[in-house]
Amino acid sequence: MRKAALIAVILVFTGYCAICQPANDKAIMVFTNYGLVLPTNDFVKGVNNKGYAIRNFADFSVRYEIQTEGSRKWHSDYGFPAYGAGLYLIDFKDRGLLKTPIAAYGFMGFNYLQTKHFYLRGEFALGLALHWNHFSKTNPLNTAITTPLTCYFDYGIHLYYRTKSRLDIGLGFSFSHFSNGAVQKPNNGINMFAPRLSLKYNNKRKLQQEPVSFSPNSVSPDGNQTKKIYYLITMYGGVFGYYHCFEGYNLSDSILTADNVIGGLSAATIYNFNAKYGLGLGLDLAYLGMSGRGCEVRNGKVIITDDFNGWQRLNMSVFVAFEYRIKRLSINLEPGVYLNKRKPDMINPMFDVPVFYQRIGLRYQATKHLFCGLKLRVYNFGNANFVEWNIGLRF
Repeated sequence: MRKAALIAVILVFTGYCAICQPANDKAIMVFTNYGLVLPTNDFVKGVNNKGYAIRNFADFSVRYEIQTEGSRKWHSDYGFPAYGAGLYLIDFKDRGLLKTPIAAYGFMGFNYLQTKHFYLRGEFALGLALHWNHFSKTNPLNTAITTPLTCYFDYGIHLYYRTKSRLDIGLGFSFSHFSNGAVQKPNNGINMFAPRLSLKYNNKRKLQQEPVSFSPNSVSPDGNQTKKIYYLITMYGGVFGYYHCFEGYNLSDSILTADNVIGGLSAATIYNFNAKYGLGLGLDLAYLGMSGRGCEVRNGKVIITDDFNGWQRLNMSVFVAFEYRIKRLSINLEPGVYLNKRKPDMINPMFDVPVFYQRIGLRYQATKHLFCGLKLRVYNFGNANFVEWNIGLRF
């Protein structure tokens, strides 16, 4: 039920945005790939129940696209982007090891170059996928997908040709990634690369104008003049899931799971270069329930060990905050450094990461002051640590 609700929220929200743009160009697009599953973990290399390496995949997607065309000022300010929602079906050619997941996603596309007959576009997609043969007692070697619901990310570059009819033909390539955002560990994920062929049918034809210059004093997405400096107070929470499998033990004894609460408070000062870009500094105080916890075998049993008390689980850090805003939506990049991180003295710690971390996230400005969003905290620029669900105030 929760999985269906989450996907429904994405589709309903994107559909609502589409309905509210009656002046824009609409299109239906389909695309297909046949590509490579990158050998980035042991499971896809063949360390699985069938001893079969997962090397290829085929997919199909249908999406509904809105092409902005200048009826509102933000269309030209952001280079006339396209956006919409879609459904995505994948066949991994893997003898049932991962099944055939399906994803619902939202996407946004930006034209890098365009002429009368051609346009080169970069496209970003983000969504949720389900129907996995995920980690379980019957599939214990699947360290790639360990939860029934995962995140889906895709980036592609495509060259489109405008035919004399309303049909556009596109050819390009894409990189796709599936993982659970470290809701449960391990979280090795699935990475894919493929050429992509697409067909798009447009309800009408209209070439976009050249983007106009953007003034730093332009009206901000929430209808107020953009302030040079503003402040963010953010409260966040989440869960860190973990399991560890010890070789040589019965499966029922060797898999240990633990869910640890995460919570924190952060404050940041942001300087606005204009209504699009902002840069600032922040301070973060986080309670990380997995700090000082681990697992090991004692007297033939798998147990959770705990070396820290509550106060020792508090971690303070400083971070740089970069923002890119599109109307009320902000894309956040925040590299940070832990100031007092303690190294646990145990064999299999749940939380033993470098002091330098990174956060990437989305924030939606619901009202003039209230916002909500989520962030993924990672380390080494690619290893997911945990997801932060947040709410806060801007003033």
